Amino acid sequence: MNSQQPNSVSESRYSNFVVPAMLALLLIAVGAASRIGLADSPNFKPVCALALFAGFYFRNWWAAAGVVFATLLISDAFIGGYEMPLMIAVYGSTLLAGGLGVAIKRWHSNQSGVRTLFGKFAVASLAMSTAFFLFTNLAVWAASSWYPMSLAGLSECYAAAVPFYRWTLISDFVFSQAMVVVYGLALLVAASAKPAKVVAN
Repeated sequence: MNSQQPNSVSESRYSNFVVPAMLALLLIAVGAASRIGLADSPNFKPVCALALFAGFYFRNWWAAAGVVFATLLISDAFIGGYEMPLMIAVYGSTLLAGGLGVAIKRWHSNQSGVRTLFGKFAVASLAMSTAFFLFTNLAVWAASSWYPMSLAGLSECYAAAVPFYRWTLISDFVFSQAMVVVYGLALLVAASAKPAKVVAN
């Protein structure tokens, strides 16, 4: 006979709804605040890393997309609008980061441990940084009058953006690795706080 068992329904409801909802709000708040507070920084923001982790944690692209859209829309309301092609490129690149997180979760086995996530998140950070660099600067070239509408103009646009690409690489790598560390620590805390079941005969 089992005694002193936790309420399984309440526990399931807490872990399946309350925790994900609180995490989603936290990711949105941190992402939006970083875009607003670091608006003048050279692409050193945790937004794509947060989108990557959202896709990994929620295991669902739509949930990750909700976090991404909320983060970008809230922060854009404060930052101000910009050209539609560039906005599409920014939103699309960030959504891609969420999709990479979903893919990592599907390929990741819980038995392989948190340590293996460092390498997976590092590869994903390189991919999403490069995608952001390629898509957003293609949009800048296509939508602005800064560069000639030629292959030489496109090359000039990408060359001018290399310093920003460097910061994007550093930012996405640092923040994605930080997310793995925080995730690992959260698992340890949750495991230590979980009450042991008492079984009586």
